Amino acid sequence: MRTPTMFLEFMTPTAMKAKTEVERAEANQWFGVIKDKISKKGINSIIRLKTDFILTAMSIPHAIVDYAQANNIDLIVVGTRGRSGLKRVLLGSVASGVVTYSSCPVLVTK
Repeated sequence: MRTPTMFLEFMTPTAMKAKTEVERAEANQWFGVIKDKISKKGINSIIRLKTDFILTAMSIPHAIVDYAQANNIDLIVVGTRGRSGLKRVLLGSVASGVVTYSSCPVLVTK
Protein backbone atom coordinates (compact mmCIF):
# COMPACT_ATOMS: atom_id res chain seq x y z
CA MET A 1 0.00 0.00 0.00
CA ARG A 2 1.23 3.47 -0.82
CA THR A 3 1.71 6.00 1.92
CA PRO A 4 1.62 9.80 1.66
CA THR A 5 5.34 9.92 2.49
CA MET A 6 6.07 8.13 -0.76
CA PHE A 7 5.45 11.39 -2.59
CA LEU A 8 8.44 12.88 -0.79
CA GLU A 9 10.84 10.29 -2.17
CA PHE A 10 13.06 11.27 -5.05
CA MET A 11 13.11 9.10 -8.13
CA THR A 12 15.20 9.27 -11.25
CA PRO A 13 13.29 9.81 -14.50
CA THR A 14 14.10 6.23 -15.54
CA ALA A 15 12.79 4.82 -12.24
CA MET A 16 9.68 7.00 -12.48
CA LYS A 17 9.00 5.79 -16.02
CA ALA A 18 9.43 2.15 -14.96
CA LYS A 19 7.11 2.60 -11.99
CA THR A 20 4.53 4.31 -14.21
CA GLU A 21 4.62 1.42 -16.68
CA VAL A 22 4.13 -1.13 -13.87
CA GLU A 23 1.14 0.86 -12.56
CA ARG A 24 -0.30 1.15 -16.07
CA ALA A 25 0.02 -2.61 -16.63
CA GLU A 26 -1.70 -3.35 -13.29
CA ALA A 27 -4.54 -0.94 -14.10
CA ASN A 28 -4.98 -2.41 -17.60
CA GLN A 29 -5.11 -5.93 -16.16
CA TRP A 30 -7.72 -4.91 -13.58
CA PHE A 31 -9.87 -3.12 -16.15
CA GLY A 32 -9.49 -6.08 -18.52
CA VAL A 33 -11.18 -8.29 -15.93
CA ILE A 34 -14.06 -5.81 -15.66
CA LYS A 35 -14.41 -5.57 -19.45
CA ASP A 36 -14.48 -9.39 -19.69
CA LYS A 37 -17.26 -9.57 -17.09
CA ILE A 38 -19.30 -7.00 -19.01
CA SER A 39 -18.77 -8.90 -22.25
CA LYS A 40 -19.67 -12.29 -20.72
CA LYS A 41 -22.93 -10.90 -19.34
CA GLY A 42 -23.80 -9.59 -22.82
CA ILE A 43 -24.25 -6.01 -21.65
CA ASN A 44 -21.30 -4.49 -23.52
CA SER A 45 -23.77 -2.91 -25.94
CA ILE A 46 -25.50 -1.18 -23.02
CA ILE A 47 -22.50 -0.25 -20.88
CA ARG A 48 -19.67 1.62 -22.51
CA LEU A 49 -16.70 1.42 -20.19
CA LYS A 50 -14.00 3.96 -20.86
CA THR A 51 -10.72 3.65 -19.05
CA ASP A 52 -7.67 5.88 -19.25
CA PHE A 53 -4.45 6.10 -17.31
CA ILE A 54 -3.92 9.72 -16.30
CA LEU A 55 -0.53 10.93 -15.13
CA THR A 56 -0.85 14.40 -13.63
CA ALA A 57 0.65 16.73 -11.06
CA MET A 58 -2.75 17.98 -9.88
CA SER A 59 -4.71 16.41 -7.04
CA ILE A 60 -6.39 13.11 -7.84
CA PRO A 61 -9.97 14.34 -7.25
CA HIS A 62 -9.32 17.43 -9.37
CA ALA A 63 -7.81 15.33 -12.19
CA ILE A 64 -10.80 12.95 -12.19
CA VAL A 65 -13.38 15.76 -12.19
CA ASP A 66 -11.46 17.73 -14.84
CA TYR A 67 -11.20 14.65 -17.06
CA ALA A 68 -14.91 13.89 -16.68
CA GLN A 69 -15.86 17.44 -17.65
CA ALA A 70 -13.47 17.57 -20.61
CA ASN A 71 -14.76 14.24 -21.97
CA ASN A 72 -18.49 14.63 -21.26
CA ILE A 73 -18.54 11.63 -18.94
CA ASP A 74 -22.04 10.59 -17.82
CA LEU A 75 -21.10 8.77 -14.61
CA ILE A 76 -17.97 8.52 -12.48
CA VAL A 77 -17.51 5.28 -10.54
CA VAL A 78 -15.02 5.57 -7.71
CA GLY A 79 -14.06 3.15 -4.97
CA THR A 80 -13.31 4.04 -1.39
CA ARG A 81 -11.48 2.51 1.50
CA GLY A 82 -11.99 5.35 3.96
CA ARG A 83 -8.50 5.07 5.40
CA SER A 84 -7.55 8.73 5.67
CA GLY A 85 -8.69 9.58 9.18
CA LEU A 86 -11.74 9.87 11.36
CA LYS A 87 -13.30 12.67 9.31
CA ARG A 88 -13.62 10.39 6.32
CA VAL A 89 -14.37 7.03 7.91
CA LEU A 90 -17.26 6.36 5.57
CA LEU A 91 -15.88 8.07 2.47
CA GLY A 92 -12.23 8.26 1.43
CA SER A 93 -10.62 11.60 0.65
CA VAL A 94 -10.47 10.98 -3.13
CA ALA A 95 -14.09 9.82 -3.30
CA SER A 96 -15.14 12.72 -1.08
CA GLY A 97 -13.40 15.24 -3.34
CA VAL A 98 -14.91 13.74 -6.50
CA VAL A 99 -18.42 13.71 -5.00
CA THR A 100 -18.01 17.29 -3.80
CA TYR A 101 -16.75 18.82 -7.04
CA SER A 102 -18.16 16.66 -9.85
CA SER A 103 -20.89 18.09 -12.03
CA CYS A 104 -21.98 14.61 -13.14
CA PRO A 105 -23.35 11.76 -10.99
CA VAL A 106 -20.81 9.80 -8.93
CA LEU A 107 -21.29 6.19 -7.87
CA VAL A 108 -19.16 5.37 -4.82
CA THR A 109 -18.47 1.72 -4.11
CA LYS A 110 -16.59 0.04 -1.32
